[in-house]
Amino acid sequence: MSQNEKPQTSKQDAPEKAKPRRKPVLRDHQQRGKTFVPPLLAILGDTFRGVSWRDQLVPELLWLQLLIDRLDLKKGVCLGQTFTKAITSQCSEQPSPVIRISDYTGLAQQSWDAVLSALSERELSDLRRSLWPLVGLYPACPLSGVFDSAWRAENRCDPDVEIPYLKRVLSDISDKRDQKAAVLQATAIYLWGVSGRFHVMEGVELPDLNEFVRNPSGAESQKTASWLRATVNVLASDMFPSAGDWVSYFWEQGLRISACDTPRLQTVQDAAQRELARVARIGREFREALSHELQEAWSTSLEAIHRHGTRKAEVLCGLLSRQSSLASALASYPAMWTTDVAYIVLRCMAETHIALAWLAKFGKEEHFDTIVEYGLGQDKLLAEHLKAQGADDYSDAKALAQRVEAEIDREKYTALLQVNVGQWWPKSVREMAEECDCLELFALWYQPFAGFVHGTWNTLKRCNLVQCQNPLHNFHMIPAFCHSFMQPLAATRAVTLMADTFQAWSEGLGLPHTEVRCCDSYFAALEAEEPDTEDE
Repeated sequence: MSQNEKPQTSKQDAPEKAKPRRKPVLRDHQQRGKTFVPPLLAILGDTFRGVSWRDQLVPELLWLQLLIDRLDLKKGVCLGQTFTKAITSQCSEQPSPVIRISDYTGLAQQSWDAVLSALSERELSDLRRSLWPLVGLYPACPLSGVFDSAWRAENRCDPDVEIPYLKRVLSDISDKRDQKAAVLQATAIYLWGVSGRFHVMEGVELPDLNEFVRNPSGAESQKTASWLRATVNVLASDMFPSAGDWVSYFWEQGLRISACDTPRLQTVQDAAQRELARVARIGREFREALSHELQEAWSTSLEAIHRHGTRKAEVLCGLLSRQSSLASALASYPAMWTTDVAYIVLRCMAETHIALAWLAKFGKEEHFDTIVEYGLGQDKLLAEHLKAQGADDYSDAKALAQRVEAEIDREKYTALLQVNVGQWWPKSVREMAEECDCLELFALWYQPFAGFVHGTWNTLKRCNLVQCQNPLHNFHMIPAFCHSFMQPLAATRAVTLMADTFQAWSEGLGLPHTEVRCCDSYFAALEAEEPDTEDE
C-alpha cells in the first residue's frame, strides 16, 4: 500500500464508531500485587475467617436436626430449648450459649445427673431415642453423658440401621440453601435468642420465622433464608472460631465406620471401535492393572493419608490420579503418539511430578489452601467475565454465571473469595525441581516443550477427583484413577514417570507402598514380544 492510500479500516476504526470497551471485571476488588481482594473481605480485614457450614457447623448442630427429624419441628425445638436451658444452668461460666456439641465436652457426671433430672421421663426418652444414632456410632461424642449404662445395655446400636439413617439426615442438611438446612439454621438462631445471648439493636425488625416455616417458597421466605445464612455465618464466626476436637473426630470416625460411596464413572475404553498395535494392547493391560493397584493402595491407606489433613490428601491424591490418567492414556492410544500432542502431555506430567514431589516433602497447610483457593478464584473470574458479556449480546451468559457462582458457594462464600491471577504453586517450577532433585526432569522434559496443561484445583476437581457420595465423609473428594475423563494419549516414558510419581507420593505420606508393580510388567511385556508389523 502506498503512502497516499488511506487504510480501508481507518473509517470504521474511527472513535465515534468504535465499539465501546467493556469495563474491566473485578473493578470493585482491591488489587494487592496479583491478588484481587473482594470488597467485603477488604472491609472485614485479613484476620477474618469464615466458618464452613458443612465442615464445621453441621457436626456441631447435628443433634438439633436429629431432634427435629425424629420428633417433628415443634416438639424437636421445644425439647432442644428445654435441654439447652437445663445444660446452661450447669455451665454458668460458659461465655456463649450451649448449643454446639463441643460445648458439652468435659461436663462432669454430677452436672449430667442434674441436667437429666430436670427433664421429664418423656422428654428424656425422646432425647435419648433421637440422639442414640449419633452417640451409638460416635462413642466419644460429648453428648454421651445423656445415656447411662442401663439404657445402653437395653438398646444396642445396629450400624446397618443407624448408618443409613444418619447418612440420610446429614444429606438433608449438607447444603445450606436447602429447606431443611434453613430450618435448622432458624432453630439455632431461635435458641440463641431465647437464651438471651443473641441481641438485636433497637429498631431492627427481625424476619418472621414462623412464616418462613409455613411458606418456605414465598418471596419473603427467600429473603428470610438469605438472612438466616448471613446471620448464622456471622454468629458462627464469633462463637465457632475453629473446628474443635469434636468436629475433627466426627469426620475421622465417619471414615472408620463406613466406606466411600463412589459414583458410577464412565469408561473411555472402547476396543471394539479400532484395532490397536501390540504396544497399545500392552498399554491397555497396564492401564487396567494400574487402576486396580492404585485403587488398592489408596483404599488400604485411607486413614493414614487423611492423618496429614484433608486438603493435603485431596490435592496430593488428585495429582497422583492426574498422573495415572495421563500415563494410562499415553500408554494406550497410538493415534495420540504424535510429537506435538505427546510433548504437551509429557510436559504436563513433568510439572505434575515436580509439584507432587515438592508438596509431599515440604508442603504445609497454607500451601494446599492456596492451591484450592486459586482454583475457586478462577471460576469466580469466569463468572465475572460471563456477567460482563451478558450485558452486551449473550443473554444466557448471566444464567451460566449464576450457576458457576452457586458451585463456588458450595465450597466457599463467593463474596469472601479472593481472585489470584498469579501462580498457584508455592514456588516456581524450577525452584521446586531444584529442591527435590528433579532438575534433569525440568531441563529435559518440562522446559523444552512449548505447550502445557496445568493441574490447578478446579481442573483436578473436575478431571481427577470425584465427590464421595457418603455424607459421613463430608462428601470429600476422592481420586478416580484411570477413568473416562483422561486424555487418550500414548508414550512409554510416561510409565517410568508414573512409577517415580507414585514413589514420591507414598514416601511423602509415609505409606508402605513405594512401587507400582504394573510399571515393571509393562516394560517386561514390551521386551518379551516381537513387534507386530500388521498393527498400526
